[in-house]
Amino acid sequence: MAFVAPSHNSPARIEYLRVRNFRALRDVEFKTLTPMAVLSGPNGSGKSTVFDALAFLAECFELGLRRARDKRGRLDGIKTGRRLSRSSAAKARSPRTPLIVYHLEVDERDGALAVVRESLCWARSGRPGRAFRFLDYKEGRGEAASGEAPDAEDQRVEIPLQAPDLLAANALGQFADHPRVVARRNFIVGWHISYRAPYRRPDGIKGGTWEAFERVMRRRRYFRTGLNKVEAARAIAAHIEPARNRSPSFKLFHDAIVEAAVG
Repeated sequence: MAFVAPSHNSPARIEYLRVRNFRALRDVEFKTLTPMAVLSGPNGSGKSTVFDALAFLAECFELGLRRARDKRGRLDGIKTGRRLSRSSAAKARSPRTPLIVYHLEVDERDGALAVVRESLCWARSGRPGRAFRFLDYKEGRGEAASGEAPDAEDQRVEIPLQAPDLLAANALGQFADHPRVVARRNFIVGWHISYRAPYRRPDGIKGGTWEAFERVMRRRRYFRTGLNKVEAARAIAAHIEPARNRSPSFKLFHDAIVEAAVG
């Protein structure tokens, strides 16, 4: 998984996401995510699974890998293929902040959960193609470089974890010696997954669907001065399939538009 720390005026956000071997998702990659993105596809295509992959990762940090797995059944029930892994990215618009990449792979070893590979790296300014890995762990063993701006010349310290199913970014992210790891951990634990009810029943949202959508966006510090309804509607409309929309109010609106256009 990968991402960057926020600037003072903008939040960190995911710009790239890759999920492999997670439930229905064998290998899905989103290369250019924007602050407002729409996932469109038929039932069973994996739209909700994308969000569940993000929720699963956040729960690995909050609850631990084992409990996050148990909420979804055994690992065999959520992995597709030999190994479960994910790669994602979040980037803040700050020229002083590099893109941070977090990579996580989990699987079972002799019937027990294990973090097969976990790493944090960033692309150093002025040195394209030379990403620096400042946290690198395999099954509870590895090393990390401390400091606000760790570089290849900084001292790497081997810090063994108590068990192979623990996440190093979660453990080290609670110590002041690793501020970059702390920022990544806080970002993952703090992100808001809003794909569940009541958003699946738009007519049941109190106070209006649009108002609720705008509140969610502004709460995450997007569109601080307000969201232009017309511009957003035009962007969203390109991805709407009217025949599949189950909202009664939308159906009435759509039928009225069609009737007016035909008449």
